[in-house]
Amino acid sequence: MSRAIVFASAKGPAAGRSCGSCSMCCYISPYPGPELSKPPDTWCPHCRPGHGGCSIYDKRPEGCRKFVCSWLANPELFGDEWYPKRSRLVCSFVQQDGKFWMRIEVDKRNPTRWSEEPYYTQICELALEGLKSQKFATIVRVGDDRFLVLGRRIIKNPSSKGRVVQTAPDVFDWVEAASDI
Repeated sequence: MSRAIVFASAKGPAAGRSCGSCSMCCYISPYPGPELSKPPDTWCPHCRPGHGGCSIYDKRPEGCRKFVCSWLANPELFGDEWYPKRSRLVCSFVQQDGKFWMRIEVDKRNPTRWSEEPYYTQICELALEGLKSQKFATIVRVGDDRFLVLGRRIIKNPSSKGRVVQTAPDVFDWVEAASDI
């Protein structure tokens, strides 16, 4: 069951989708470039949530201009329940170190939201689909914690030195790299 996934933000929002009054990416997501010093889980100093959103919208940095969350870009994957202002989840597909990742960032004020339905089942299914197709892996960030989603198997805070291995047709695992000691 391979579905069309928009990985690049260059395509922009899908027809019928817009940010509206949502500014969750301005809170949850870290800023990807040097123009702003905005750590994750803090409001961007230029955001005015509930009062018009970005105060520098016409002059916003390149990273903000390029960012399109997956709710905006992939309506066939992320239904209305995923609207970030409602779900408290910001999903995006990013490329890092030559690999694609489905990154789900969770509002740390609602840390269990990603493990609630309907999100959990959808996250697990998409994660498994990404691994089986070898198109992407899935990581969930809640505050300082990271969760690697391998279908229904969840690895909390995996080391950066390891790899995903397939152990059966629909089963994946995380193998830590051997120590140099």
